[in-house]
Amino acid sequence: MTQIFKKLISSIRMDVVETHGFMLSSVNYEIVMLYWRMGRKITTEELAGEFNREVFINRLREELKEEPLYNKLSFGFKDVDAMLVFARDYPDEGFVEEVFPKLSWELISVLMLETDQKVKRHWYAMRAIRNQWTVEDLRTSLAEFEYETRQLESSSEVDIGLVG
Repeated sequence: MTQIFKKLISSIRMDVVETHGFMLSSVNYEIVMLYWRMGRKITTEELAGEFNREVFINRLREELKEEPLYNKLSFGFKDVDAMLVFARDYPDEGFVEEVFPKLSWELISVLMLETDQKVKRHWYAMRAIRNQWTVEDLRTSLAEFEYETRQLESSSEVDIGLVG
């Protein structure tokens, strides 16, 4: 194979790999935003007193069974609970669009269901983005109480005059 062919094939391969990455990012963005919008819509109905979680989720699953993406998306009780927390804690669509599509829905779901404060969720989300965490990485950090440890370290440094 000539040098020109090798160069051309290498260039095309890079384009294919880059396009694949863009496609995955685009799909993830749409899934994250869909779940956020669903959470917002459900929260609105719930606040209006029209919401029975179990009945709604069962009905939603039944109604969406014939949709092409049904088997690719998650509509379980935990998923809907995560959608609700997501929409309640992050009402600003612009912020959600900017930050959360950098994380998978599975990671977002863990953040929403396994942390008890918005400030913790935000802290862990920023760390997950910066360090490109997997769900396993996030769960390890949560199990090690990394947020709480960092908070204690910061307050100890202030107490002994190291920060300031």
